Amino acid sequence: MTISVSSSAANTAVGSYAVLTVSVPHVCGGEPTTEVAIQIPEPILSLAPMVNPNWEVEKVVTEMDEPVADAHGSEVTERVGEVVYTANTPLPDDLRDTFELSLRLPEETAGQTLYFPVAQTCTEGEHPWIQIAEESSEN
Repeated sequence: MTISVSSSAANTAVGSYAVLTVSVPHVCGGEPTTEVAIQIPEPILSLAPMVNPNWEVEKVVTEMDEPVADAHGSEVTERVGEVVYTANTPLPDDLRDTFELSLRLPEETAGQTLYFPVAQTCTEGEHPWIQIAEESSEN
């Protein structure tokens, strides 16, 4: 099983906004999911998590090593480094849910693959979905 992260846009272009959807599978051994934490890659400066009525949402802000200019030319010294969804009522193991993030893809990410590592917390234990698949090469 994998965490599924997909763009709802047919063609996600740098410099534009996209809505990404994170779909959580169940690997909790019958236990409910209580939290989903999504790490945001460093180039992403503009991000808004969508409201999900079943979950409380928290944007965890991190200080940047060096200030950068955003798309409007303003100096940015901090950014959302993680979005944490905490269940109002734990999500049963036989149900699924999705979490959407609206974000702007910076121009410097052209041609890059961005990764959004996710940690799924259950009433018993945590399952980090952080392994990045190796790119295959065809000969």
